[in-house]
Amino acid sequence: MKFKEIIRLAMIPGIFFFIGLFIFVNFFDYAKTFYDIIPGDIVGDVNFSTYPSAVYIFFIYLLFQYIRTRNLKYIDITIMFLCCFIFARTFSIIFNGLSYSLFIPVALIPEYVALPVLIYVRKKIL
Repeated sequence: MKFKEIIRLAMIPGIFFFIGLFIFVNFFDYAKTFYDIIPGDIVGDVNFSTYPSAVYIFFIYLLFQYIRTRNLKYIDITIMFLCCFIFARTFSIIFNGLSYSLFIPVALIPEYVALPVLIYVRKKIL
């Protein structure tokens, strides 16, 4: 099996990971505690589920499109998006600090690990 085929198959767990996060944000009240967000009474719940869901759906779409087309532009877009995410997370951590919660191993660490892995994969595919 070629490296490109292995990478395509490796995208499938990523898709399930983001589907799981999407379901978690939209259907479990514990998500508010997990993300350490207490939404307001008027549109807080809608905003809380909309923004993370949009991000997760976008990643699911990009991974499906890469598997379907084998077009590297979807990996490139994912890398650019993760760069923005990591910049924002790092900026936030520098100025607001960081305390341990379940969020760190489930969501934060995968973001920081995924970027170098995707960059490595991108270079290997070429």
